[in-house]
Amino acid sequence: MKKLSALLLILIIGCNYSPKYSSLEKSGGVPVINVAENLDTNISSCFMLSEAATDVDFIKLEVTTNSMIRDIRNVVIAEDYILVDDYSEGVFRFSKDGKFLNKIGEKGNGPDEYLYVNQVILNEKNNEVLLFTGRGIKIYTIEGSYKRSLPNTNMEELFSGIENRILFFDDDLFLNDKLPVLLPKKDLWTFALVDSTFTIQEKYFNPAFVGKESDIIANKALHIGWKNYWNEGFASVDFYDNTFKMCYYGGDTIYEFNKNTKEFLPIYIISLGERPSFEISHQWIKDPIFFNYLWFSNFYDSETYLYLFLGKSDNSYIIRYDKTNGELRSYKSESLIKEINLPGSPNFIIRNRTNSFALINDISGGSPFEVEYKSSNGKYWVDVITSSDLKENINIADLKRQSVKNENSKAQLVNLIDESTEEDNPILLISKLK
Repeated sequence: MKKLSALLLILIIGCNYSPKYSSLEKSGGVPVINVAENLDTNISSCFMLSEAATDVDFIKLEVTTNSMIRDIRNVVIAEDYILVDDYSEGVFRFSKDGKFLNKIGEKGNGPDEYLYVNQVILNEKNNEVLLFTGRGIKIYTIEGSYKRSLPNTNMEELFSGIENRILFFDDDLFLNDKLPVLLPKKDLWTFALVDSTFTIQEKYFNPAFVGKESDIIANKALHIGWKNYWNEGFASVDFYDNTFKMCYYGGDTIYEFNKNTKEFLPIYIISLGERPSFEISHQWIKDPIFFNYLWFSNFYDSETYLYLFLGKSDNSYIIRYDKTNGELRSYKSESLIKEINLPGSPNFIIRNRTNSFALINDISGGSPFEVEYKSSNGKYWVDVITSSDLKENINIADLKRQSVKNENSKAQLVNLIDESTEEDNPILLISKLK
């Protein structure tokens, strides 16, 4: 459940900016974004959603006996409909105004059914939905009818671990693997370009793995309480402006895929200062010392700005980089590091930073817009809220007085708060990028 801090409530009222800092350094012709030296020297009090987006739509997902949403895992946005992937219930298709249209396939043991879904991939050009299931990849029509299954696409045939994903960009399919390595694999690629049968055509290797392959494999197996179990988060990806950009986990370079050469070419270098060792950064049981380093988590591209989301010690940072002139601004907030005792090994504590990338929603008002999903077509950011989020976190009287960019969008939000009940499905907030 989302919570609004007193600080963020103040920020909704107004924002003041500090002087600009210009970062026009280059390395081999690639712009260098000097983050480490400017974290606390050019602080802004907030960043606005309207800097990146033109509007916000609130989509109340229809509740029927066939469309009960429990726990959303992903949201896929097409031109005329929305796919919602639910951990427990399967994959649903809704219209852009939230009307339930159909489910994609059904759970079961039949050849056209699935027991669970690892991931949903939309091929909008072919009007096909690919479900990466526990029995390989199954292809359905957007109306939910089964078409065919792809042979040799079980998880162990495509990947080296149990946490992985498939990315569909334009007409290209990519596999994205990540540590831990649990299944045999000849080499430790992170991305692989595949054809329509999911046969690998090209492999892409994380430069941080070079020379560490034997250590990575040695620290592959999960033993409860074993501190040296190595894993990592997914590479950061973004598809804004019909481009495929990515940064390897723990990396300091953002790459862009060149469709002609089939290469990932560097487009930004992020200067982060002193870095933790590979062992410190990849241990599952994070040593507290890890959080003393500046850590780059994700990036969010837009027309004018590139936003970087980072953490260090007790703080989270959003760095806003102006792509037109290299100007940097930084927003600093208090960070939370969640600690959970590992069952069976009370001496070990799992530590994770819990803060998320969020901008002040000056378009419709209300809670800050937390970007939970970036659309695979690069056009939208998505936030998910519940009826309890609306009623607990937004004072409707304050909302009505709030100055916003779009009064119609604010009115839509006010109506949602008035009409929401505990039985409602989650509500999607979809911001359309400029």
